[in-house]
Amino acid sequence: MTTFIAIDVETANSDSSSICQIGIAIYMRGVLSKSYNHLVDPQVEYSNRNIGIHGISADDTFDAPIFSEVFPVIAELLEGVTVISHTMFDRSSFKKACRLYDVAFPECDWVDSSMIARRAWPDVAKRGYGLMNLCERIEFDYTAHDAEEDAIACGQVVVAALEHTGWTFDQAISESRSSTNKWAGKRVAKEGNPSGKHYGKTIVFTGDLPVKRSVVARLAAQKGYTIKDNISKKADYLIVGNNFKNTGKFKRAYELQKQGHHIVIDTLSQIFTAKELIEAEEAVIPTQAKAKLDSIQRKPTVIKRSARTRDKVINSIWLAAAIYTLIMIIVIIST
Repeated sequence: MTTFIAIDVETANSDSSSICQIGIAIYMRGVLSKSYNHLVDPQVEYSNRNIGIHGISADDTFDAPIFSEVFPVIAELLEGVTVISHTMFDRSSFKKACRLYDVAFPECDWVDSSMIARRAWPDVAKRGYGLMNLCERIEFDYTAHDAEEDAIACGQVVVAALEHTGWTFDQAISESRSSTNKWAGKRVAKEGNPSGKHYGKTIVFTGDLPVKRSVVARLAAQKGYTIKDNISKKADYLIVGNNFKNTGKFKRAYELQKQGHHIVIDTLSQIFTAKELIEAEEAVIPTQAKAKLDSIQRKPTVIKRSARTRDKVINSIWLAAAIYTLIMIIVIIST
C-alpha cells in the first residue's frame, strides 16, 4: 500500500524562493485521492522567461496570499508524511522560501521521484528522466508546468515505477537512495504505549513491508509494543516483509533462536488486521489539514477573477480618458 503526497512549485523568476504556484496531490494506497492548486504572491518581479514557461504573471497573483500565509497550513499537511517531488528543486525552493519568510519547514521524509524512475528504468538513468518524457513512457497525459498537474504526474510516475518493477513503496525509496545510503529507511524506534495491551513486548521490523515502516511502527507503539531498530536478545518479535532472508536482522534473529532465545519471526498479520493497516495508512494524511487547504484553495480562484475584473475596469477608465483627451486635442487644433 502506497500513501504519499506529491508536490510541485512554479517560480516567478530564477530565484527558487520566488514561489508563485504550489500544486499538491494526495495519493492513498497508490490512487489519487485529492489535488490542490494554490496561487501565491511572490512579492517580486516576474521574468519573461518564467512567464513563458508556466503562463502565470503578476496579474494572476497580485492579490493572492503570500507564502507565509499559505505554507504553514501546507506544512501541517506534510508533517510526518512521505513527500515526493520530481528532483529536489521543489524541496530547496520551499526551504529557501521558509528562510526568507521565517516559516518553519516540516519534518517529513522527502523522496525524489526522478531517482525512483532512474532506478526503475535503466535506460533513463543518465538522461531522459524529465517528467514530460516519463509521462510519455507511462502513457499519462498532463499539462506541463502547471504545479497541480505536475504534482499529479509525479505521483503517477511513482505508481507506474512500482507496477513496472514489483517493488514495495519502501523498497522504491531505498532504491532511489541506494547510491548514497546503504540503508535508506528512517529509524523507527519508539516507546510503547503503557496503556497498550502488549506493553512490555519488543518488536523489530525487517524486509520490504507492504506498508510504510513508520506507519506500522506508530500503530505497533499504540498497541503497547516497544519498537527497536536492531535485533537483540531482548526482542520478542521480528516482523518480516519481502526479501527478508538476506537481511542482517533475520540472520541475527535466526542465530539467537538456535541459541535458545525465544524470538518469534512472523509477518504483519501476527500483530495487525488488514483493516487496521488500511486505517493507519489513511490516518497519515490529517483530515483537519486537508480541510484547511480546501478553504485556502477557494480564495486564489476568487481573487484571480476579481483581479481580472478590476483590471478591466481600470483599462476601460484609461481608454475613456485617452479618447476624451484625443477629442479635446482635435477640437483645440481645429479652432
